[in-house]
Amino acid sequence: MMHKIPITILLLSMLAISGQVHATIVEFNQDGLIKKGDEYDFVSVFDDATVGMTGGVVEHLHADDSSTFILFDGDIGWLVASDSSKMYVYGGSIEHSLIVDRRSTVSLFGGTIGQNLTIPNFGKVNIYGYGFEWKPSESSGRNGSLSGYWLVGTPFIIPLRDLPEPFPGSQIVLIPEPSTLLLLALGCLMLKKRNHSR
Repeated sequence: MMHKIPITILLLSMLAISGQVHATIVEFNQDGLIKKGDEYDFVSVFDDATVGMTGGVVEHLHADDSSTFILFDGDIGWLVASDSSKMYVYGGSIEHSLIVDRRSTVSLFGGTIGQNLTIPNFGKVNIYGYGFEWKPSESSGRNGSLSGYWLVGTPFIIPLRDLPEPFPGSQIVLIPEPSTLLLLALGCLMLKKRNHSR
């Protein structure tokens, strides 16, 4: 609970510096929904609450503890997962950053990430899609961009920054579409059968 107060103060300070004198703060300790027409400056999801977002606008959303956040649609400026929280992103837009920290897990199935995906400490990201292509930055193997297609066929580009280890690493898992997995399994079975018959 102690780390939540400094984060809230920091984010309120950032809002004040940016010229916004009114801040709409919402805290979810129980299940909830953010929907079309909702607009919040700062949203916190705590405890074991599950919060879905089907529309609306949130400038900063922070999930802590063992909470779950599910993004179907809507716009978020900064999205932060920490502690043991889980996030599922099926659509929507993350304008600035997705930060995955402290044992949290984020599963990406769709949507857009504007400026970067960062994994500072022990977080994990599962990316579901196909046609993955990693393009490292010229300056560092810990920065670059990942492109490919979501399972529904929509192309994506995810800028990755300040990864804790060179890409690909243990903290980003690329999960291909089921048909790719099936072809890979069939190929392995054929090789095994071929080697066994010799």
